[in-house]
Amino acid sequence: MPICARLRQVTDLPIWIKPNAGLPEMVDDKAVFRTTAREFVQYIPELIDAGANFIGGCCGTDQGFVEAIRERVAKL
Repeated sequence: MPICARLRQVTDLPIWIKPNAGLPEMVDDKAVFRTTAREFVQYIPELIDAGANFIGGCCGTDQGFVEAIRERVAKL
C-alpha cells in the first residue's frame, strides 16, 4: 500500500498495481507462494483507498486470484 499511496501523491494518471501472492519459499528448488486467493483479496480495499485504479496479480497468482479480485471489487 505505501508504494501505491506514494505513486498517487505524484500523479493523476491511472495506477496499475500487480502484487505478488506473498513472499516465495523455496521448496525442492521451486518457488512456492503460500498466500491463497482468499487471503490475497483482503488487501483490495486498502489498495483502492491508496489510489489503485487497476489491480491484477503477479508472481504466485493465477486466474483464480484475478476472479477473486473481481468478486471482491464488486462487493465494494
